[in-house]
Amino acid sequence: MTFVHAPTLTSLAIGLTLTLVDLCIAEHLASAHILDELDDMRLHTGRTLLEALESAGLVTIHRDGGKLHVTHVVGIATIFHKAMELLQQDFQQRAVQPLLPFVKSRN
Repeated sequence: MTFVHAPTLTSLAIGLTLTLVDLCIAEHLASAHILDELDDMRLHTGRTLLEALESAGLVTIHRDGGKLHVTHVVGIATIFHKAMELLQQDFQQRAVQPLLPFVKSRN
């Protein structure tokens, strides 16, 4: 008599299903956490990155008594790709601006 048995098709299906459900829940929670962090990131224009994503039509934002609700209009990969583009544009625009605007050149 052995205590190790070969897995059946049913036990494999149950294990695979639970693993996939767990991965989907983890992805949802991670994307919600990242989108919440994007609300804290300010662009040089003064608005947040999440507000910029909303104006691009990728997400919709609802605030309920200080609680943030974000609805995806497109997939999360598209949202992150657009967020990276917006950050790159913001960094390029900041680099063009002079660091010390109150110092005049001596030319």
